[in-house]
Amino acid sequence: MEVCAQSEWILGNCVHELEGSVIPSHFKRLTPIGPVLPSSTLQRASAKDNLFTTSLWTEEDSCLQWLDAQKPKSVLYVSLGSIAIVDKDQFHELALALEAAKLAILWVVRDDLTGEKGTQLPEGFLERTQERMKIVSWSPQVLVLSHSAIGGFLTHCGWNSSMEALSMGVPLLLWPQFADQYINADTLAKWGVGLKMTDARQKPVGRENITAQVGKLMLEHEGEVVRARAMEVRHLMLKAVEEGGSSFNNLQAFVSWMKALPS
Repeated sequence: MEVCAQSEWILGNCVHELEGSVIPSHFKRLTPIGPVLPSSTLQRASAKDNLFTTSLWTEEDSCLQWLDAQKPKSVLYVSLGSIAIVDKDQFHELALALEAAKLAILWVVRDDLTGEKGTQLPEGFLERTQERMKIVSWSPQVLVLSHSAIGGFLTHCGWNSSMEALSMGVPLLLWPQFADQYINADTLAKWGVGLKMTDARQKPVGRENITAQVGKLMLEHEGEVVRARAMEVRHLMLKAVEEGGSSFNNLQAFVSWMKALPS
């Protein structure tokens, strides 16, 4: 915070129209320039037009072809991020919950998700779910979220993932794992773009609870409400980065300041 206080500019992956009421009172030097994503992605361009990636993991592009074969807004995307560790009991509860949901699901299962190399799925799980579930070790997430087949995102509430999802109008099932993710979840719920996982701090969160919340997001009226709100936020974000929009103007102001610095 001391460094921030001494900085002339702090550029944030956020949007004035969503957080403008908070920024002046708490972070006067913070300048929103979000969403920070390639313009082609924001316009839902095809995968071949999106060659930009910052992923620390090897992405499995095969999931995009799998998504091509699914119905619009029918797939639940599940990813708990690149760092979170889930204990074995919770992992098995999640797996059995997703199986019970009877939905098309794209699930990112990192090789170290349970803290040990080689995450083990419940016995017979792959055979029982292979017709409607795709499991990858890592995905090209921005391209996944921009795909028309995605109808919801069960997320750990990392800020980048949240901004990526909202930029695409994807509603969220909020399951924070640690650190700022709990605050992020509260903020996203306040914006009306996601449903909270009930008893999220319980260890483990039971399979029945997870299945019920997945159903609410994907199949029930509550999900329709947050889906509509998420789409509203997408349009708001698109306007922010268009010429003359708040994020566009803020970035232009920063560039002008940089150009005016003595060489």
